[in-house]
Amino acid sequence: MSKNDNLRERVRPAEWPKSGWYWHLHHDRLIEWTDDIDERWGYVVREKSAKELETRLRLMRPAIGPLLSELDAASAKWFAACAELDDGPSVIALHAIECPGCPWDGETIFPEAKHE
Repeated sequence: MSKNDNLRERVRPAEWPKSGWYWHLHHDRLIEWTDDIDERWGYVVREKSAKELETRLRLMRPAIGPLLSELDAASAKWFAACAELDDGPSVIALHAIECPGCPWDGETIFPEAKHE
């Protein structure tokens, strides 16, 4: 059994929180929020190349420092701004111009599925 075969059998440390800020969930992001670390860990173990696996598993870990409360506040502002833009009249007007005939009803592009 190769070193990477053993890595594919690893499970994430039990003391890690299921959700929160994590380092290196993706190769091109330093820190990001996850709602389910098990989902990301499992995907990495199953799908990422053997060549990258040791590095990915070694570096993926929860962030625990005092900066996290600032990240939480910034994240909340970001999501509030996105929600405001999503519902804003200017976005709706631009959507009508750029996506003529789109079935978007404010919630989905498949409004008929809500009635099935």
